[in-house]
Amino acid sequence: MRPKHFFSNDFRMEVVQDYSKSDVEDLRESPPNWLGRLMELNLLFIILLIGVPVLVYCILASAT
Repeated sequence: MRPKHFFSNDFRMEVVQDYSKSDVEDLRESPPNWLGRLMELNLLFIILLIGVPVLVYCILASAT
């Protein structure tokens, strides 16, 4: 249990689900949906279009 806010005395419980072995195997065997694939591609594009140029800029700026 933990409080809702830092200064709160109101506590709430987190529910943790335990999956059986068959549930885990079913989740592994299911193919990824189109939204998951799209999110992976968006992450890749963000890294390539923003992360790499910023990294190159930082390296070049610190070299001079």
